[in-house]
Amino acid sequence: MNPLKQLVKHSMGLLLPPHRYLHQGPRATRDIALTFDDGPHPELTDRLLDQLEALEIRATFFVLGQRASESPWLIERIVSSGHTLGHHSWSHSEPDATSAQQLVDEIGQTHRLLEQIVGLTPSLFRPPKGKLTWAKFQTLWKLGQTIILWNVDPRDYSLEPGETLDIWCRNYCPTAGDILLFHDIHPYCLDAIEQLAARKEFKRDWRFQTLDDWLKPRPFVPRTEVAFPCR
Repeated sequence: MNPLKQLVKHSMGLLLPPHRYLHQGPRATRDIALTFDDGPHPELTDRLLDQLEALEIRATFFVLGQRASESPWLIERIVSSGHTLGHHSWSHSEPDATSAQQLVDEIGQTHRLLEQIVGLTPSLFRPPKGKLTWAKFQTLWKLGQTIILWNVDPRDYSLEPGETLDIWCRNYCPTAGDILLFHDIHPYCLDAIEQLAARKEFKRDWRFQTLDDWLKPRPFVPRTEVAFPCR
C-alpha cells in the first residue's frame, strides 16, 4: 500500500472510535482476525467452512449481495456456524465509478436480501478495494455502518494458477489485533489457513477471533501492545 495512504489509515484508526472505523484490532490481546471477502463461492466457501469447523476457528465474512443471492444456503451456514457476517456491497463495482448514492442503493439491496435469508442486517461494511470518498464515509456513518479495513494483506487475489501463499505463511509474523484479508472466491486461502493454524506459535500464543468478538463485548482501552517473537 502507498505509505501515505497507510499513514492516513493508521491515523484514522487512532482518532475514530472502533464502532465507526476499524483497521486493526486491540493491541493488548493475543487475538488475530481472519476475514474473507467477495464470497460466497458455492464450492470454495463450503470447503472453507468445513476447514474452519475442523480447526475450531471462527472468522468474519464480507459477502457480496449478488453472490449471496446465488448461494443463500451458504449465508445460512456462515451464521449458524458462529461466524460474523459482514457485507461488501452488492456488485463490487469500481469505487471510482460508483457514486455515494449508488453505494447506498447497493447496501440497501444487500441488506434486504440478507434480512430475508437469515433475519439480520449486518452493520460491518468493508468498502470494495478499501476505497471511500468523504461523502461515502459520511453516508455510511449515517446508515450506522462500521467501516472495516485491514492491516495485513497476503494478496491472494494476485496469485496465478499453480502459485501458493507458502512463502507468505512462513514469513508472516503476527501482531496483536491483526486483521488478515483473504478472499474465499480463490482457493489459495484454504492451504494458507491450514499452515497458519499448524504453526507452533499460533497454537501456543494466538487466538483467532471474529470482529464481533472485538467490537461488542468490551470497549477498546488503550493498553500496552502485546507482541510475541516469531520462531
